[in-house]
Amino acid sequence: MTELFIAENPHLVIQGEGPFLGKKMVVVRLFGCDVFCKNCDSKHTWTNPEENRKTVRIVDLVEEVVSLCEKNGVDWVMVTGGAPILQQEGLKEFVDQMVKKNTPPYSLILRTLEITCVIPSLWSTHLFLLSFHLKKVSFPQE
Repeated sequence: MTELFIAENPHLVIQGEGPFLGKKMVVVRLFGCDVFCKNCDSKHTWTNPEENRKTVRIVDLVEEVVSLCEKNGVDWVMVTGGAPILQQEGLKEFVDQMVKKNTPPYSLILRTLEITCVIPSLWSTHLFLLSFHLKKVSFPQE
């Protein structure tokens, strides 16, 4: 895989919630989700793919993220969604390429609600922080 589906262009944020509150970081928001929470604050990551999904080459995404980090003196990168785990192959390739660009060392965070199977080599090869976005999930009624 050489591409990822993103919902937004990478951008700089000051984290406003969770254990990284107040931390400046670059956010990469991937497209796609299979949970569909009623109270989701990022529905654009799983609705209207014609409008909200953009295909990006991983090499270009890495260059954009590294450039944003360098310009803003940031060494934290958070990958979120939707459910980024749905793009495991591309996610692993993204992480591999970020680690190769590891000057300065980047702290990579995966923020997800999904608790699906994660590629084991992603965890054994790289230091990667996992942050579950715990919230009350409302599954559709059958």
